[in-house]
Amino acid sequence: MRPMSLGTDEGELAYRTALLQAQMEASIDGLLVVDPGGRMTAFNQRFAEIWGMPDDVMASGSDEAALQFAMSRLSDPGEFIRRVQELYAGRGSGRDEIRFSDGQLFERFGRPVVGEDGMYYGYLWSFRDRTQHERAAAEQRATAAALVEADRRKDEFMAVLAHELRNPLTPALNAAEMLERGVAQDQQVRIAGIIGRQMRHMSRLVDDLLDVSRISSGKIDLRPEPVDLSPLVGVAVEDNRATIERGGRRVSADIPSTPLVVRGDPVRLSQIIENLLVNAARYTNDNGRVEVVLRNDNDAALLLVRDDGVGIDPAFLPRMFEPFAQADDDVDRRGGGLGLGLALVRGLAELHGGTVEASSDGPGQGAQFRVALPLMDPVAADGRPGPEPPERIRARIPRRVLVVDDNVDLADVLKLVLEDAGHEVQIAHSAASALALVRQAPPDIVLCDLGLAGVSGHEVARELRHADATRHVRLVALTGYGRSEDREEALAAGFHEHLIKPVPIDRLLTVIEGAAEETT
Repeated sequence: MRPMSLGTDEGELAYRTALLQAQMEASIDGLLVVDPGGRMTAFNQRFAEIWGMPDDVMASGSDEAALQFAMSRLSDPGEFIRRVQELYAGRGSGRDEIRFSDGQLFERFGRPVVGEDGMYYGYLWSFRDRTQHERAAAEQRATAAALVEADRRKDEFMAVLAHELRNPLTPALNAAEMLERGVAQDQQVRIAGIIGRQMRHMSRLVDDLLDVSRISSGKIDLRPEPVDLSPLVGVAVEDNRATIERGGRRVSADIPSTPLVVRGDPVRLSQIIENLLVNAARYTNDNGRVEVVLRNDNDAALLLVRDDGVGIDPAFLPRMFEPFAQADDDVDRRGGGLGLGLALVRGLAELHGGTVEASSDGPGQGAQFRVALPLMDPVAADGRPGPEPPERIRARIPRRVLVVDDNVDLADVLKLVLEDAGHEVQIAHSAASALALVRQAPPDIVLCDLGLAGVSGHEVARELRHADATRHVRLVALTGYGRSEDREEALAAGFHEHLIKPVPIDRLLTVIEGAAEETT
């Protein structure tokens, strides 16, 4: 656009002055005009906003006051003045960046104001805010770095998971192969023990994964009742003594004889104690020592688990209770594990209204874990039920049970378990064969897998519930789907019970015994 000549008419001069002022105010950039001597002659509102110039400075018209205020806002006033002087001396254009002391970043552009006659009238400066752009770029870099780290941790976790699942699988499979080839009677009990221990270990890994997910999504259910922690801690120590004392390690327990009663879920509280003991054993050297202390501490039940093992790097302490966190990320990871145990300890402790802390004097100095749980009022705790040892359940009245599962081995094992308890058992490996057997001779109870190939267990339940001849049959879902919505879907389909695999034998027999009583 070719500029119009200035002319001498006062009206034209007023018009062009107003137009210049409107253009300056319409700009998204902060604009400042200075004369050849460096004095401010004009600026727009955006410039005042950018620099945060107080009203009294603007109203004073004092260039010195404005300059002093401007210098106070810059992180490097000397560089700013040097650049200004450089441009003035050469009467050239320049683009650079300036940063305010509060971290704001602006792109600065200076250009001399030169008339058609070559007269030098001063400088026009523009300032464009780049703070948000810089922050967005920094956030993008941080997000990209986080994604790379998450991907690395995901790959690492998958490798660890594969390693940890293969550990129990290998001895269990080898033991099973030995049974298939035939072994002496005295070895069978030992081999069965190996298989049982390794499968319980694998089940614990899967349960840990699910529990962490349930805690993070707020879907874990507690069954609170008055619980005396003293016998609970004592039982946990004895149950894990053999594991802890391998390699010459020693374990001691200082447990009060007086009750320390909290309100909580005994299964989940045992989980807290056991995870701390397993963690201590994992990171304690051979011939080391693990100490367990339980005491009353200011109306809280305080559990301390100490060891003199490898200790904790102070830099790792803040991450101790994060899921999948591992202090040792090398291939030869100490003692294994998925890095979920301590995350579960924190989550479960907090669900019980408690706290958990970790401390260590550093590598090689051992570690201490501290769990505090609120004690119950003695009056409220009085009359609490004592723990009852589990008993093996035998059928008082033998029942006809149909097991429906397309996993042949699982169905066969269930048949052995139930027949050993005195029940009469049939097996079906598909929905069609199950429905055919039920129509021929309706059983008392159906144990049905939900994830059957083809027609699901839900359809089997609906079919049986809608037919008059089979409406009385007790339906129990056996499934690996353990979410609350899975349970609701199973009950809505017509199941009376929803059991999550693997189901302990006593639990399964208890359910069948109860179902038998209801169908009698």
